Amino acid sequence: MAPKSANPSSSRYYRPDIDGLRALAILFVVFFHTFPENIKGGFIGVDIFFVISGFLISGIIFNSLSKNTFSFFDFYARRIRRIFPALIFLFSVLLLVGYFFSFPSEFRTLTSEVKYGAIFWENMRLIQESGGYWDVQTELKPLMQLWTLGVEEQYYLFYPFICWLLWRLNHKHIPIALWLLFLISFGCCLVTIKDSPLFAFYSLPTRFWELCAGAILAWYVQPFSKGANFNVKLPNFFTIAGLVLIFVAFLFYSDQTPFPSSYTLVPVLGTCLVILGEKSWINSKLLSFKPIVFIGLISYTWYLWHWPLLAFSRIVNNGDLPQFHVRLILLLSGLLLALVSYYFIEKPIRKRKISPRLVVSLCAGMLVCFGLATFIRSNNGLPERINIEPSILSQFEDKIVSDQKEVRKRYGFKNGDWIFTAKKDPLPTIAVTGDSHARHLVYGLSEVTGKNVLMIGEPSLSPIKNFVHKRKRIDYNDPSKNIVNEQINILSSDKNTTTVILSGYWSNPLNPGARKSDYFFQDGSGDFEQDFQQNLEATIRELTKSGKKVIVLDETPNFYFEIYSCLKRPTLGISTNSECSESISTINERTKRWHKIFSLLKNKFSADKNVLFLDVREPFCNKEKCYAKKGDDFYYYDKHHLTEKGSVALANYLKKQIETLSPEIYKTMFE
Repeated sequence: MAPKSANPSSSRYYRPDIDGLRALAILFVVFFHTFPENIKGGFIGVDIFFVISGFLISGIIFNSLSKNTFSFFDFYARRIRRIFPALIFLFSVLLLVGYFFSFPSEFRTLTSEVKYGAIFWENMRLIQESGGYWDVQTELKPLMQLWTLGVEEQYYLFYPFICWLLWRLNHKHIPIALWLLFLISFGCCLVTIKDSPLFAFYSLPTRFWELCAGAILAWYVQPFSKGANFNVKLPNFFTIAGLVLIFVAFLFYSDQTPFPSSYTLVPVLGTCLVILGEKSWINSKLLSFKPIVFIGLISYTWYLWHWPLLAFSRIVNNGDLPQFHVRLILLLSGLLLALVSYYFIEKPIRKRKISPRLVVSLCAGMLVCFGLATFIRSNNGLPERINIEPSILSQFEDKIVSDQKEVRKRYGFKNGDWIFTAKKDPLPTIAVTGDSHARHLVYGLSEVTGKNVLMIGEPSLSPIKNFVHKRKRIDYNDPSKNIVNEQINILSSDKNTTTVILSGYWSNPLNPGARKSDYFFQDGSGDFEQDFQQNLEATIRELTKSGKKVIVLDETPNFYFEIYSCLKRPTLGISTNSECSESISTINERTKRWHKIFSLLKNKFSADKNVLFLDVREPFCNKEKCYAKKGDDFYYYDKHHLTEKGSVALANYLKKQIETLSPEIYKTMFE
């Protein structure tokens, strides 16, 4: 959550101890992100922030409603004045840095982050596009931290209306409504954490209960509440108990702890207890100590700035964090930028009186950031900024029409996205089926065989019967409408096709964590890896039963670094990854689940002359490393897709392997 501090001069209810608690939370988060191998539970700082925000915002709303001074314009204008200036400054600096120092793909990613950050939608974007909070690709996103700001701003959109409406009807119903919303949200969290962990982690419905905990607390400490003074007798007990709970979570939680879940109750309850201990010695002396309070006051800007520096350091370091001393410098640099933002951007604007002109100006500034980011993203990161020969990273797909109407009509393919042939004539005898890892083979295979090649497949779907991606618009319960089943049926019944090549980004759905929840098998057993193996075996047997020769290709290496990092960086004129490689052990670790299945099926079909399993890593790897380029030739145009040269290199390798291992299949393909 983006930590936001109250302005002491603006409220007679200002509590410095809450800024002290906010300081504890930001230190947890910043040190966790900077030294994740040592501080494994620091992510609970986000939960502390959520409770604090729910408490403070609700207190403001309840207080103004009780005095009949509540104004929606005033509420949202104050939020805009508080949040927008530092955020606009952050976006402006990052766009400027990106323009001069980033490669087109990196600049496009950055502007996409700015675009969604500007409309407070980063949390929803991460649900759609990330592999989880601890996923390496998520850690490379420069504005990932804005997911918490998205949760909070979405909360602000409707929560004041609920309070206002309930107050007008009968304010005595507010605590009942808050408890009900708390239970509904907490229940939603517990239900979704197993099947949809990404949604549970990033969404407002599953995080609302944490904000609601602070809101419930805010209600009971209001002057008009019967429980307003129930905390005065045991403040030291409350604070000590709260800090114990917070530090238990901080010390013992890790990325293996299901989150958010019932485990999250520990830091949430701990935060509530510390807030209740307002009159304790710890609150009044330690948490109200001016240097600690100051850290709380700048926590919002420090939160904004600390993450981009770490993300950029990962980008230039092949996905890994730099050495300890470099990270320490980055941590202090983030603090320095936070101080600059606080003193020269936030404070001057916060002192200005709320007015329509101020609100419009800040909204216009945010709109400019959004518009500029959208323009840059739609123009592919402005590649004309830098001098890169287009042929270096050429994509062969540009030469192929992805949906040839006559081909679709010929084969009767109705549901899927991809069906095309490499050449217009003659009718293809070789077919490649699968996802984009099948698609990038088509060009090279056609060039090396000299024949027409049929591609039939679907983005994000491995060529396995009964395989389903939740975001594909089909009837999940009807196998006859399954896209992959339709593809396999077409290939099985086509009399011209003699050889079918199965190729896919196999390891992607098999990786643990959130991505697996996007996939399932119709009529599956519930054991995803077992279903994966059994349905792939069934796919192979169905094709061979129809008289086809079947080749199952291993997965081409996928890298975590951006391919542009292999070139000299704009303005700086240096390459951070001149070798353009990654250790084969690291790559094998990411694909170990797939390779287990690959080896089992390879042994199972070892006696079948109509089936061939081929390792495809040799053109790109030696015993120690895998390479995205060799010499001046780039084999990859992004992290896991081949260029024209890469496609041809792979096809040439396949030709040699097939000739050696299966002369019979070689004749059908190359003669």
